[in-house]
Amino acid sequence: MQGNTLREYVFSYTQSKPQTITDPLSGQQESISGYLNLNRIQVEGVGGQSLNAPVINLTYSLNNLHYFDLWKYATPTNNCSPDSWAPKDGNGACYLWQRSYNTYFLTNIDNGEGWNETITWTEGHNNTHGVDSGAIDEPATCNTIRNSTNRCGKADDKNWSHYMVTQRQATSNGETSTWGYKYWLQTGLPINYVGSVCDECGQGFTWGNQNDNDFADYYNGQFESYFRVQINEPDGTYQAHIFATTTG
Repeated sequence: MQGNTLREYVFSYTQSKPQTITDPLSGQQESISGYLNLNRIQVEGVGGQSLNAPVINLTYSLNNLHYFDLWKYATPTNNCSPDSWAPKDGNGACYLWQRSYNTYFLTNIDNGEGWNETITWTEGHNNTHGVDSGAIDEPATCNTIRNSTNRCGKADDKNWSHYMVTQRQATSNGETSTWGYKYWLQTGLPINYVGSVCDECGQGFTWGNQNDNDFADYYNGQFESYFRVQINEPDGTYQAHIFATTTG
């Protein structure tokens, strides 16, 4: 009004500075970026005057994505992934690996007006070499059984993992609604399929070129979505979405 500020929006963040890691490919020191997460939005009047307005709060979880290449070794070979289950050869040498850093996923949002939603995430894998037990076409099968020598430890061979929303739960004015999400991989891919890297690699979510040797760029593979996604609705019904994945 008349050029005067009536209200201000105050944004609150958490952040971190860059950090230095040893690059698994070159063995050289490398700087990676920090993070900047928006955690709070508050409305104030002139000069910081409290308006008793609703405050929006946001919460995140740190979830690292993973990648491995069993055709190559880390430099040096004892420059291993911090994950204990990361694949190693019979002599304990570590295969080439990479992971994301400072990747935060939204897990809760509260609008300060009676609406609160929680989002649950889990890591999904390509299951490149199959699984040791459980469903081979479910991308989360290996999460609890992977180790450094079994098939599930190799689930991300030549593929980046991807995080999936498995549940949303929203509460508004005392009423709670829950949505569940389930995912399936494409299966039955032939040995000569362009995205296949081994005889047992008959499932996955990545399309690429078998003759692409650009390992420094992850062989230029492309994530082609999941074969099927099912959404379980709060009323007990569900929606099934089928995608023609990994066919180019």
